[in-house]
Amino acid sequence: MGVCMDSIESWGRIPANMMRDKRLAKNDIIIYCYLSMIQGTNKNAYPSLSTIADFLGLYNTAISRSLKRLEKYNWIKVERRGGKKVNIYETLNQPITENFMEGTKRGEHLKNK
Repeated sequence: MGVCMDSIESWGRIPANMMRDKRLAKNDIIIYCYLSMIQGTNKNAYPSLSTIADFLGLYNTAISRSLKRLEKYNWIKVERRGGKKVNIYETLNQPITENFMEGTKRGEHLKNK
């Protein structure tokens, strides 16, 4: 499913507290921003992995890992539709907690996983 850039906002929003969440990798934040951008004023976004990959220049495997991490840490909600249908994504915001400050560098805790 393609993205019509004329029908969406030309920017995405990143919550300030997301930038402090050290559990996330840089790609996670980039993908969140992309979902926010194509979501526009709607509640949901529904790009395919290949659409995200084409737009951001990332591999599908990297995108899948980031989407799983974003969902695990409650930055996105995913409605899996199965079959050949694309998933529906909703970007979420959350209050900052001490868990955001794990590790000394962004994504450092991901190296052991």
